[in-house]
Parts: sequence; C-alpha cells; structure tokens
Amino acid sequence: MFYGPNAKKNEDTIIIPNYTAVVFKIVLGFLYCDRIPDNIMTIDQLMDVLVCADQYGIAELSTRCRRILTDELRRTDDFGTPVPDTKLIYVLKKASETGNLDVAQAASEALFGKVKKFLYSAKVPSYESLYEFVKGTETQLEPKDEIKIYQTACRYNGPRRSGRTKCPRVLPRRTLRKIMGPLFQAIRFPLMSSAEIAEGPVKDGMFTLEEITALYRQQFSPQPAKPKPFTDAT
Repeated sequence: MFYGPNAKKNEDTIIIPNYTAVVFKIVLGFLYCDRIPDNIMTIDQLMDVLVCADQYGIAELSTRCRRILTDELRRTDDFGTPVPDTKLIYVLKKASETGNLDVAQAASEALFGKVKKFLYSAKVPSYESLYEFVKGTETQLEPKDEIKIYQTACRYNGPRRSGRTKCPRVLPRRTLRKIMGPLFQAIRFPLMSSAEIAEGPVKDGMFTLEEITALYRQQFSPQPAKPKPFTDAT
C-alpha cells in the first residue's frame, strides 16, 4: 500500500475498501499502541478487525482478535450485553468465508444454544437464525428436536397464538411451503417418529401422497437419512 512496486506514493488520499473507518482506526491503533481498545466494539466489528488483520498480515492482532472472539462467543455475551442473532449469524458467515474455523465453530455453538432454547418455549426466533441453526448444526441435533423445529417453523405461517404448534390449514400446500421457504427443505422429516409425521406435516397437508409414501419408505429403510428437498409440490 505504502511501499514496494504497488505503492500509491503520489496519491493524497488512499481508499481502504471493505472496512469502516472505525474498524481501520482500531487496526491503526494496534499498530501504533499495540493494544485493542476495550468496551467500544461490537462483536461484528471485532470480526471485521480480524478479517482486516488477516488481509494485511498483522499476525499478532489476528491472534488476539480470534482469542477475544472465541472467549466472548462461548459466553454468548457481547461485551456485557446479549449478542443479537443477526450479529451471531454475521460472525458465523464471515468466519466461515475467511477460514477462521475456530471462530466459526464458537459462533455456531452460541447460535445453537440460543435457538434451541426457543424450540422449547413459546417464543419464536427470527427466521434467519432458525434457518442457520438447522442448516449448520445438524450433527448436534437430537431426533426429538426435529418435530420442535417443524412446529416452530410453522409459526411463521400464521398468527402467533399462545400455545399454537400446528400450521393453519386454510392455506394451500404451495403457499405454506413458500412461506416456510428453504427452512422447509432443511428439516429432516425422516428423523421424526411415525406418529409425529402423521400428526404434524401429514395432517397439516404439507406433502403429496407420493411424498408421504417416499417419506415413510425412507424412514423405515436400514439407514434413514435426510430426504431430498421437497420443492415441486402442487
């Protein structure tokens, strides 16, 4: 940037893309003072500082950022206040994209812990957080969680009445699936018990007859697995 064949020596202003002024000031502050300021950053800003440090080869800053992030995420605590789902998802995606797998794992565990509490309560998590939870934590889920995931997802299809767990039947199948979106495709229906399937998605009219047949056939196969996405129902 400042030295070597690609140095921009004749420019009065050097633009640093992809980072906010706050993030780059923190990076510069570390270069001059060898410290990371306390209590002024959110967890997503610290993630951006980590990415910036990796990009410009500031190894010590990168190491410190990773340590702080993993510690904070394992406490699911954003420097003294609860971490919003949107920030957890941001850190999870950013860390995965940039190869910071230890941070991505810590963010995944934090999101898993938060959303799983929603499954067994009357509260409804944000759609994006539930989708990332289902998509990214399959190996951590127990079979009994799958029906809870379905029931929680159904709450996006209609009024959130107290104690409501089933999808409203006034909407056609295609509409219900469209509202549930990619989350519907991520639910592992074969892990539900036969009774849960019958009293849940089948009773709610989520499947065609052919899909019901394929689902039960897959459920009772020697090695039940995640089904192919249900995308073409009419």
